[in-house]
Amino acid sequence: MNKTNKIIIIISILMIVMVWYFTEEGILGKKQENLDDFIANNYSFGSLNTSANQQVVSGCTDPSALNYDPDATADNGLCFSVLGCCDTNASNYDPMADSCNVPNNNSLTCNYS
Repeated sequence: MNKTNKIIIIISILMIVMVWYFTEEGILGKKQENLDDFIANNYSFGSLNTSANQQVVSGCTDPSALNYDPDATADNGLCFSVLGCCDTNASNYDPMADSCNVPNNNSLTCNYS
């Protein structure tokens, strides 16, 4: 077997693998199966439904936080203990504030006088 034949065989094998990989037997088929499972299990982005009877409620699960949600079953990462202004340019900037990850925190808590 000469060098040219070896190259042709290698290219042929690579093409077969690529065709398999990008068809329903390969990665595209797997992604579609996962998407179908995702939809069939009623998952959504607002709240996670792990089954028809159990719903995951996103919120602050830390009882010591100011915004603790007793109904939350999954922590959303938005718990805070010190509500305050996080903008260093504001007149009431609070370096102890840990509510910076709360949406619209600065527009609700900061003064610019």
